[in-house]
Amino acid sequence: MPTITCDSCRCQHPIGCNDLDWESKALEGKEDSMESTIEHHASLKMNCRVCRKKMKATFTCKEDPQNVIETTDHEAVGCIVSGNISPPSVR
Repeated sequence: MPTITCDSCRCQHPIGCNDLDWESKALEGKEDSMESTIEHHASLKMNCRVCRKKMKATFTCKEDPQNVIETTDHEAVGCIVSGNISPPSVR
């Protein structure tokens, strides 16, 4: 299961990918194709349950027309993200 770890006290917080509010949009496809790549975005803001430090993470995932993940990326402030995080529709 993916986790967010507080970078102050190292407390680990499990992340349920189904619990994130994912937004999706189609990116323009190639000129010779009707199919598009889908880009998914989600963000998470929470306080560490031990030291109460603010933690924030954003996640981006690109999915090809065959529902295969092309890329995943994340940005984190106040925490470390570990594990594979992707929208429920492509797992």
